[in-house]
Amino acid sequence: MARAIPRRAVVGSDTLALTLKTRNLEFTGILTDTPPRAWADDFEQVPIRGNPLIEEVIFLHRKSRTVILDDLIQTHPAVTGRPLSNTLFKLAGVAYPQGGVPLDIRLSFIHRNLARQSLEKVLSWDFDKLVIAHGVCVQKDAKAFVERAFRWLMLLRVGSCSAKLFSSLLAPSIWRRRAEC
Repeated sequence: MARAIPRRAVVGSDTLALTLKTRNLEFTGILTDTPPRAWADDFEQVPIRGNPLIEEVIFLHRKSRTVILDDLIQTHPAVTGRPLSNTLFKLAGVAYPQGGVPLDIRLSFIHRNLARQSLEKVLSWDFDKLVIAHGVCVQKDAKAFVERAFRWLMLLRVGSCSAKLFSSLLAPSIWRRRAEC
Protein backbone atom coordinates (compact mmCIF):
# COMPACT_ATOMS: atom_id res chain seq x y z
CA MET A 1 0.00 0.00 0.00
CA ALA A 2 2.79 2.45 0.85
CA ARG A 3 4.30 2.08 -2.64
CA ALA A 4 0.95 2.55 -4.37
CA ILE A 5 0.13 5.76 -2.45
CA PRO A 6 3.44 7.09 -1.09
CA ARG A 7 2.11 10.39 0.36
CA ARG A 8 -1.03 9.14 2.04
CA ALA A 9 -2.25 10.33 5.43
CA VAL A 10 -4.76 8.44 7.55
CA VAL A 11 -6.24 10.74 10.18
CA GLY A 12 -9.33 10.40 12.33
CA SER A 13 -10.79 10.46 15.82
CA ASP A 14 -9.42 8.72 18.90
CA THR A 15 -11.77 5.75 18.42
CA LEU A 16 -10.76 5.38 14.77
CA ALA A 17 -7.15 5.04 15.89
CA LEU A 18 -8.20 2.01 17.96
CA THR A 19 -10.16 0.54 15.05
CA LEU A 20 -7.26 0.89 12.63
CA LYS A 21 -4.90 -0.99 14.94
CA THR A 22 -6.70 -4.15 13.82
CA ARG A 23 -6.09 -3.34 10.12
CA ASN A 24 -3.01 -2.95 7.97
CA LEU A 25 -3.17 0.87 7.83
CA GLU A 26 -0.72 3.30 9.33
CA PHE A 27 -2.55 5.91 11.42
CA THR A 28 -0.83 9.29 11.05
CA GLY A 29 -2.86 11.69 13.19
CA ILE A 30 -5.81 12.37 15.47
CA LEU A 31 -8.34 15.04 14.52
CA THR A 32 -9.26 17.63 17.14
CA ASP A 33 -11.39 20.80 17.22
CA THR A 34 -8.68 22.55 15.21
CA PRO A 35 -8.42 21.57 11.52
CA PRO A 36 -4.98 20.73 10.14
CA ARG A 37 -3.38 23.53 8.12
CA ALA A 38 -3.91 21.53 4.92
CA TRP A 39 -7.65 22.24 5.02
CA ALA A 40 -8.12 24.90 7.71
CA ASP A 41 -8.98 27.59 5.14
CA ASP A 42 -11.86 25.53 3.75
CA PHE A 43 -13.18 23.42 6.63
CA GLU A 44 -14.12 23.61 10.28
CA GLN A 45 -14.37 20.43 12.33
CA VAL A 46 -15.51 19.17 15.69
CA PRO A 47 -15.29 15.71 17.25
CA ILE A 48 -18.60 14.66 18.79
CA ARG A 49 -17.53 13.55 22.25
CA GLY A 50 -19.36 11.68 24.98
CA ASN A 51 -19.46 8.20 23.49
CA PRO A 52 -16.72 5.72 24.45
CA LEU A 53 -17.39 3.57 21.36
CA ILE A 54 -17.55 6.16 18.61
CA GLU A 55 -16.12 9.65 18.36
CA GLU A 56 -17.06 10.94 14.96
CA VAL A 57 -15.57 14.13 13.57
CA ILE A 58 -18.08 16.37 11.82
CA PHE A 59 -16.88 18.81 9.16
CA LEU A 60 -18.23 22.06 7.77
CA HIS A 61 -17.22 23.08 4.25
CA ARG A 62 -17.61 26.83 4.60
CA LYS A 63 -17.92 27.83 0.94
CA SER A 64 -20.76 25.39 0.14
CA ARG A 65 -22.32 25.68 3.63
CA THR A 66 -22.29 21.85 3.85
CA VAL A 67 -21.87 19.66 6.93
CA ILE A 68 -20.24 16.28 6.29
CA LEU A 69 -20.53 13.32 8.66
CA ASP A 70 -20.33 9.56 8.69
CA ASP A 71 -22.48 7.38 10.98
CA LEU A 72 -24.15 9.76 13.43
CA ILE A 73 -27.12 10.64 11.24
CA GLN A 74 -28.67 8.17 8.82
CA THR A 75 -31.69 8.26 6.48
CA HIS A 76 -32.43 4.86 4.97
CA PRO A 77 -35.08 4.76 2.24
CA ALA A 78 -37.46 1.79 2.22
CA VAL A 79 -36.19 -1.10 0.11
CA THR A 80 -38.73 -2.99 -1.99
CA GLY A 81 -38.94 -6.63 -0.93
CA ARG A 82 -37.00 -6.08 2.32
CA PRO A 83 -39.67 -5.78 5.02
CA LEU A 84 -37.31 -6.82 7.84
CA SER A 85 -34.71 -4.19 6.90
CA ASN A 86 -37.41 -1.53 6.55
CA THR A 87 -38.82 -2.41 9.97
CA LEU A 88 -35.36 -2.31 11.56
CA PHE A 89 -34.71 1.13 10.02
CA LYS A 90 -37.97 2.39 11.55
CA LEU A 91 -37.21 0.86 14.97
CA ALA A 92 -33.71 2.35 14.95
CA GLY A 93 -35.11 5.79 14.10
CA VAL A 94 -33.28 6.10 10.78
CA ALA A 95 -36.02 5.51 8.20
CA TYR A 96 -36.30 8.03 5.37
CA PRO A 97 -37.43 10.82 5.25
CA GLN A 98 -37.18 11.62 8.98
CA GLY A 99 -33.89 9.82 9.59
CA GLY A 100 -31.92 10.45 12.74
CA VAL A 101 -29.24 9.11 15.04
CA PRO A 102 -29.48 5.30 15.21
CA LEU A 103 -30.83 3.93 18.48
CA ASP A 104 -27.65 1.93 19.25
CA ILE A 105 -25.53 5.07 18.90
CA ARG A 106 -27.97 7.14 21.02
CA LEU A 107 -27.84 4.56 23.79
CA SER A 108 -24.04 4.48 23.84
CA PHE A 109 -23.67 8.20 24.65
CA ILE A 110 -22.88 8.05 28.36
CA HIS A 111 -21.33 11.52 28.77
CA ARG A 112 -24.16 13.53 27.29
CA ASN A 113 -22.95 16.92 28.49
CA LEU A 114 -19.80 16.46 26.39
CA ALA A 115 -21.95 15.48 23.41
CA ARG A 116 -24.15 18.54 23.89
CA GLN A 117 -21.11 20.83 23.94
CA SER A 118 -19.90 19.33 20.67
CA LEU A 119 -23.35 19.57 19.10
CA GLU A 120 -23.73 23.21 20.15
CA LYS A 121 -20.58 24.01 18.17
CA VAL A 122 -21.98 22.24 15.10
CA LEU A 123 -25.28 24.11 15.43
CA SER A 124 -23.40 27.42 15.67
CA TRP A 125 -22.13 26.90 12.11
CA ASP A 126 -23.82 28.46 9.09
CA PHE A 127 -24.93 25.47 6.98
CA ASP A 128 -27.83 24.47 4.78
CA LYS A 129 -26.78 21.08 3.33
CA LEU A 130 -25.83 17.75 4.90
CA VAL A 131 -23.75 14.96 3.37
CA ILE A 132 -24.07 11.62 5.14
CA ALA A 133 -22.56 8.18 4.53
CA HIS A 134 -25.74 6.17 5.13
CA GLY A 135 -28.81 7.25 3.23
CA VAL A 136 -30.16 10.28 1.44
CA CYS A 137 -28.27 13.56 1.80
CA VAL A 138 -30.12 16.75 2.76
CA GLN A 139 -30.07 19.50 0.12
CA LYS A 140 -31.79 22.31 2.08
CA ASP A 141 -32.77 23.18 5.65
CA ALA A 142 -30.05 20.85 6.96
CA LYS A 143 -29.60 22.72 10.23
CA ALA A 144 -33.23 22.06 11.17
CA PHE A 145 -32.74 18.42 10.14
CA VAL A 146 -29.66 18.08 12.41
CA GLU A 147 -31.53 19.75 15.30
CA ARG A 148 -34.38 17.24 14.91
CA ALA A 149 -31.96 14.31 14.65
CA PHE A 150 -30.34 15.29 17.96
CA ARG A 151 -33.55 16.31 19.75
CA TRP A 152 -33.15 13.25 22.02
CA LEU A 153 -29.83 14.66 23.26
CA MET A 154 -31.08 18.17 23.92
CA LEU A 155 -34.36 17.20 25.64
CA LEU A 156 -32.93 16.01 28.95
CA ARG A 157 -30.47 18.79 29.72
CA VAL A 158 -29.60 18.94 33.40
CA GLY A 159 -31.63 21.72 34.99
CA SER A 160 -33.86 22.15 31.96
CA CYS A 161 -37.60 22.15 32.06
CA SER A 162 -37.64 18.90 30.07
CA ALA A 163 -35.39 17.22 32.63
CA LYS A 164 -37.70 18.40 35.41
CA LEU A 165 -40.72 17.07 33.54
CA PHE A 166 -38.99 13.73 32.96
CA SER A 167 -38.09 13.56 36.66
CA SER A 168 -41.66 14.33 37.61
CA LEU A 169 -42.87 11.40 35.53
CA LEU A 170 -40.50 9.12 37.42
CA ALA A 171 -41.39 10.56 40.83
CA PRO A 172 -45.09 11.52 40.93
CA SER A 173 -44.71 13.13 44.37
CA ILE A 174 -42.98 16.08 42.69
CA TRP A 175 -45.55 16.32 39.90
CA ARG A 176 -46.72 19.71 41.16
CA ARG A 177 -43.26 21.25 40.52
CA ARG A 178 -43.80 20.79 36.81
CA ALA A 179 -45.48 24.18 36.55
CA GLU A 180 -42.33 25.93 37.82
CA CYS A 181 -40.47 25.36 34.50
